[in-house]
Amino acid sequence: MAGALVAERVRGSYVMYFLGEEEPWRSYVGVAYSEDLLEWRIDMRGPIIKPRAGRWDSSWVEPGPPPYNSLWYTPNLQRMG
Repeated sequence: MAGALVAERVRGSYVMYFLGEEEPWRSYVGVAYSEDLLEWRIDMRGPIIKPRAGRWDSSWVEPGPPPYNSLWYTPNLQRMG
């Protein structure tokens, strides 16, 4: 499962937009919430973004990265060469 985490609390909870699959090559974007970043509750109302039949995104959709100023990442100072 791929996910894009919103690094700040939204209405008291952390939010993650995740990639889910209904069937192979039919993905959607779902949302989950956490109080502690360890245990997550999936919003059971269903996907928030689904593929649209006959449109450019008809096969699959996926969450993008969070905004750069909120991005969590692993830096590396090692120089190559």
